[in-house]
Amino acid sequence: NPALALTFKKEMRQWLKDNPPTNFPSASAREEAFLVHVRQRQEAYMNVIAQGEIPVPQSQIPTGNEQGIY
Repeated sequence: NPALALTFKKEMRQWLKDNPPTNFPSASAREEAFLVHVRQRQEAYMNVIAQGEIPVPQSQIPTGNEQGIY
């Protein structure tokens, strides 16, 4: 699902925004914390993909007697 990659990137940008350099003793400390976060979230995303639990948008779920024949 291409949306997962975009969601992942959005989460990573948000982490950087929520964790400014002033919150860390050095740039390398911030980088290390970021890489730990990336690793944890990557594992979570990979588990979702492996389990096939990718959410389907509500608009793509048939209602009533729709057969989905195209």
